[in-house]
Amino acid sequence: MNTKNRRSITPEKLQKVYSQWLMVQFPAVFDGTFHPLAMGTFQQLRDQRPDDISVTDLRIALGWYASRVEYLQNVINGLPRLNLDGSVAGTVTAEEIAAAEKKKHDVLAQRQKNFPAPAKKAKVKAKAKPAKASPAGSE
Repeated sequence: MNTKNRRSITPEKLQKVYSQWLMVQFPAVFDGTFHPLAMGTFQQLRDQRPDDISVTDLRIALGWYASRVEYLQNVINGLPRLNLDGSVAGTVTAEEIAAAEKKKHDVLAQRQKNFPAPAKKAKVKAKAKPAKASPAGSE
C-alpha cells in the first residue's frame, strides 16, 4: 500500500479552476503560454477565489500548471515572472532555472516510464527465393 498522500483533481475540476476561472479572470497570465508566475501568486488567488473552488483544488491546479513542460521551459529560458495583471513581477534566478531543469528532466523521465515508446520491430530480411528453373524443352 502506498502511504504517500497523493491528492488529485478530476479533469472536470481542473477545467473549472484553470479554463473556467483562471483563464477567464486573469487572461494576461493564463493564456495558454504558461508564463512563470510571480512569487505569492497562490496567496493572491486563494484570497480571490470563488466559493465553489476549494483551496486544495486551486493548489493542485497551480501545481499542474507549474509542472507543465512548457512552464518549466519558459523558466529555463528566463522569461519574466508575471503578476496576475500581466505586468512583469521580476526575473527567475539561476537557482530557479537549475531547479526547473531538474524538474523538467524528472517530468520527462516519469512520462517515459509511464508511457514508453513502442518497441521498434526489427526488420527481418526476406530470404531470397531461388529462381524457378524453367522446365527443359519449354523454350
